[in-house]
Amino acid sequence: MFRKLLPVILLMLMLLLFWGCEKSPTGAELSFDEAAIKNAILDNPDGYFTYGDYYGERDVKKAEMQTTWWRQPTSVDEIDITMNIDTLNDSAYVIVSGEVSGIFHIYEYDTIPPDTIAHYMKSMKDNITRFAIFKHYADSIGYRGWRLEKISGAKITSYPNTVGIDSIRIECESYPNTVIGDPLALVDKEAILSFAPGEEVSLTIYSDDNVYAFFHARGHHFGYCRWWRWEFDEAGSGAWSGAWQTPEMPGVRMVAFDILHKNTLDDHEYQYDSNVWVFPYRIE
Repeated sequence: MFRKLLPVILLMLMLLLFWGCEKSPTGAELSFDEAAIKNAILDNPDGYFTYGDYYGERDVKKAEMQTTWWRQPTSVDEIDITMNIDTLNDSAYVIVSGEVSGIFHIYEYDTIPPDTIAHYMKSMKDNITRFAIFKHYADSIGYRGWRLEKISGAKITSYPNTVGIDSIRIECESYPNTVIGDPLALVDKEAILSFAPGEEVSLTIYSDDNVYAFFHARGHHFGYCRWWRWEFDEAGSGAWSGAWQTPEMPGVRMVAFDILHKNTLDDHEYQYDSNVWVFPYRIE
């Protein structure tokens, strides 16, 4: 009886081996290549996947004359990141998603310098989404030959959420009049936003009248290591405008366009309610 079943058993084992050990362009099991791509994203050697600087900054501008605020994640180093990788031939399509929990701090005071400071805290939860495409190069060293080919911006949405950015406008010598309406659109890594050192840039966020708008970036006078935030001025009809002078040091960094529902800052009982678009950019 066993001899009769032996060919069937061997066939089943062969099929299991075929299905269970799917190969990738490197010739190895697919799981090894997925691990290499994940490491490339987490190691972030070229700066394309940076977004953690958006959290945790204490030294900030004021939303209003007598209000200061900042986001405190439970731990930037322990943000819950999930990566879904779909490999087809020599390309890997990646969805990066994450969840950040923490506290949104608000400080209110009557005078400058303040005599007394009232401190309010709100529960904070953000969901992060971004896309990327990696391509395999057989002669490339490191990360099993996988190299970033295209990348999107990141969209960070609070939970719960009622506000959203409609679009942003960039006006400068490098981009005379450029409107971005989708932060998750994939672009070639060499075609990300690029500016000259010290370039003067006019920025507009289009949203609603019921928000405050902010901009997070490295400032011209603070070099590579100084992270800063500016409040945009209300221009009417849901438009918010501001200006930025790019850093002097070459490299890939990030900018964040940030809106908060006005009641997030003005009403102590209202929820944390936010939407942020993050983009990599290059100084060259």
